[in-house]
Amino acid sequence: MKHVILIFFLNFLYSKNINSKADNFITNTLDKEHINSTLTHKNKSISTLKKDYMSDYVLKFWPKENVTEIKTDKIISQLTKSNIIGETTEFWGKPAFKPGKEINSFFEPKLNDEWAEIYFSTIAIIISESDYGVIQGNEDFEYIDRKNVISIKGGEATFEKWNLMCEKLKEITGDEYQGGWEIL
Repeated sequence: MKHVILIFFLNFLYSKNINSKADNFITNTLDKEHINSTLTHKNKSISTLKKDYMSDYVLKFWPKENVTEIKTDKIISQLTKSNIIGETTEFWGKPAFKPGKEINSFFEPKLNDEWAEIYFSTIAIIISESDYGVIQGNEDFEYIDRKNVISIKGGEATFEKWNLMCEKLKEITGDEYQGGWEIL
């Protein structure tokens, strides 16, 4: 449990480019035994230890069927109105949104208030006119191009169910959505 909070906190520091504070946090907070065993096992330095705590996951939502109409303005408007997305921000150099106060209600397991504040401070939501999704094919994963894609970046693969978010997106767009975790 302590490591999960640590992951969220370090992810937040690194996403805000506060690298020296994150490095100091690693050095001063983790016990020496944990640092040494991690570094010895992974043959890494303190400066690269932070990479172990960065998120490699993106939760994406895309229409199940190919659609031609761009509906991103409608999605942004309705997700803002529903307080699922908040103010604009930048994430990895791209325009994004901070999560809104109601976002926790659309995923399971629902996080308690303390965890939700920590977790959701580390993510950004990107709404793209065109992006891709990954689905399980007959023999391997297949990439599919889709319009009106929502990506939640920066979090760890915490949630197991997101059907309420898919239902909300269907209510907004009229298109049936699916979602899933992708590894960067």
